[in-house]
Amino acid sequence: MKQVVNRVGAFTSRVALVGMVVAAPVEAAAGTFDGRWVLVQRMTSSVAVPVVGDVEATTTVVSMHDLVDADGRLRGQGKICRFEIDSGSDLVETVVPKAFRRTMPAPVIDAAIEVEDGVVKLRQPKRTVVVGALLEDLQSEALPTKPTDPRVFDQDSDERPGVTIRVEGLVSGDMYIVQRSWTRFDGAFLKDGSFGGRLAFANEQVVLGSTSPFLGAPPKSKPLASKSWFRIARLADDAACKDARAVADSYL
Repeated sequence: MKQVVNRVGAFTSRVALVGMVVAAPVEAAAGTFDGRWVLVQRMTSSVAVPVVGDVEATTTVVSMHDLVDADGRLRGQGKICRFEIDSGSDLVETVVPKAFRRTMPAPVIDAAIEVEDGVVKLRQPKRTVVVGALLEDLQSEALPTKPTDPRVFDQDSDERPGVTIRVEGLVSGDMYIVQRSWTRFDGAFLKDGSFGGRLAFANEQVVLGSTSPFLGAPPKSKPLASKSWFRIARLADDAACKDARAVADSYL
């Protein structure tokens, strides 16, 4: 049974029956979840690294959002406070230069709030982001494969096509890439007052060029759904990125 949150009265009393799993505010009036929140995204993949073998790589993104709760949705654009990639091996490290991080698109929360069988749910449909190229159809248009493709642009302004990432370790060098990624949330309101749940994601990457002949293609990777998750936790209204990172650390 699914019902949209009643924005006039209170949450159904059945929520109390699942209090050990989730908790809900007494009232569901519009604005219940207004305020500043931190979004923590943890994406884990199994990556086949040459010589090293299969490793578990994690990407962690921490962002701060001023959210508005209205019309059964929670919405707000955010600011990235932390972006880290752990390659899963001491022999390989992926470095995201500051120039790349500065030009990353602002993260957005635009999720539906629903009550399903007494549980307060938060669901955000697939959101797609492309970096290093301008596509008319973000979802299905093929990524450029050559730096001369007119859709490619120097997004991080380093005079190289696409965006630049650096690999250090057994093989070191810069890679010039275009990338398409998407994420999807499916979670619930938890008893500690945060939202959390599953994070589905995928990445598609094309290497347009590199400073090493051994970096001509990205390694094959597969998302690990069981180890990928999100958390959205409330912050003080005057919180800064350092506060968002501190709260994020309590979940990581």
